[in-house]
Amino acid sequence: MTTHCPCGRSLDSDNDRRHGLCFGCKVRSLTFDLGPLQDRLYGEGLTNRQSQDRIVEDARARGIEPEPVGNRWI
Repeated sequence: MTTHCPCGRSLDSDNDRRHGLCFGCKVRSLTFDLGPLQDRLYGEGLTNRQSQDRIVEDARARGIEPEPVGNRWI
């Protein structure tokens, strides 16, 4: 008996059948929250912009010149 994911792909492995989703649909639903990490690094109460500014300042202090990419720095 072949079952299918809501996207139309067949569920081939036991894990896919158990979750009712193919691997691609499971991966699509992953999210990462780095907010608690920023609080631990730079103190609670900072806005995202303040945290970003501090990260850029710290990089420059270590001799790394960050480059803007869109509205983010790398």
